[in-house]
Amino acid sequence: MQRCASHNQRVEQVEFRDLHQAWRYGHALRKEHEEQALAVLRDLLDWCNRELRT
Repeated sequence: MQRCASHNQRVEQVEFRDLHQAWRYGHALRKEHEEQALAVLRDLLDWCNRELRT
C-alpha cells in the first residue's frame, strides 16, 4: 500500500489511509495510481472473504 500521486499541484501525494477522503471529496488522482490502489483493496476484500469462509 503506497501513496497515490495527485493531479493537484498543492498536494503531491495522498496517503493510502486517506484515499477514502480523497474519493469522497472528489480529489483527482493519477489514473494508474488509483487503479493500483483499487487492486490492493480488491485483494484485501478477497482475502477477508476467504478468511470469513474458514
